[in-house]
Amino acid sequence: MTAYIERHLELTDGREVIIRFLQPVEDVGQDSYRCEYIIDWPDRRRAFYGFGVDAVQALVVAMCNSHAELLSSPEGKAGTLLWLGNRDLGLPLAGALKPEDFA
Repeated sequence: MTAYIERHLELTDGREVIIRFLQPVEDVGQDSYRCEYIIDWPDRRRAFYGFGVDAVQALVVAMCNSHAELLSSPEGKAGTLLWLGNRDLGLPLAGALKPEDFA
């Protein structure tokens, strides 16, 4: 399993969280694409995916899903999850959601 793209986040205690997005692939027989992602926390791993009508939409949906997961995590809610020293993780959210909705 090779990452297509990844983002490195940090926790305020110096540990790292890595999000890896795999290359979107056609979901055979479903007329859609699937993009899997993995969040590697220092003490756990979470894998999920996003679907879309094409590879771009599948990747964007995977980014939105992972962002919601990160913000709703204990670390996200506590404000200890950072990207480039900021609480803004630089990932999209679906629809009208805002990072403040997860606090």
